[in-house]
Amino acid sequence: MSRHFRYGGALFAVLLAFMAILPGAARAAPSNGPWSVTLYVGPATTKYFGAVFTSGRMQPSAVMVGLAGDGRIAYLGEGVSFAAEFQLTQYGFGHANTTVSFGIGFQANAPFGLEHTRFSVYDGPSYAVDPPYTSIGYHNIIYRAFRDKYENYIAIEYAVALSSDSDWDAVVRMFHRSGAWGVYTDGDDDGLAFGLGLKYRF
Repeated sequence: MSRHFRYGGALFAVLLAFMAILPGAARAAPSNGPWSVTLYVGPATTKYFGAVFTSGRMQPSAVMVGLAGDGRIAYLGEGVSFAAEFQLTQYGFGHANTTVSFGIGFQANAPFGLEHTRFSVYDGPSYAVDPPYTSIGYHNIIYRAFRDKYENYIAIEYAVALSSDSDWDAVVRMFHRSGAWGVYTDGDDDGLAFGLGLKYRF
């Protein structure tokens, strides 16, 4: 068993343990606090973002666990805030990889008038410890990846409070890494994951 695989498995265990103990860690913080921590898990693929949606098939190649810390920086009005995020992800049950990402973006409170919900989007640089060796392109063509460690990432999240006075949200998240049309790399589209999880606001 490789050292990186053992490291990835250990990080998986730590993240899952964190998810298990987090609900009992704190309860007194106000639900409208500026900070949040989100832990989520779901299928991941190296298939091109566009190819997933044009084919209607994700073709998962791994499972990803993500841990994100978010904070509101400035209120812009109309329920929208400028925000920042730091995120750590770990891939397993496939090619083991770890990514570290930092992004800026926006948080919208009660989008479309839906109370007790939040919509967030972030974008920024991302570093991968061991990038995937291949990508799945259009028409299921397998391409050899450039394996550049620095790429762009995008995270999109929709959160729903577990109750009207709860500090906890159920979340749906998307995480995507790519070369950003040549900004970071010329051709890589190295990761797309969808996950379900929990968010704690404080």
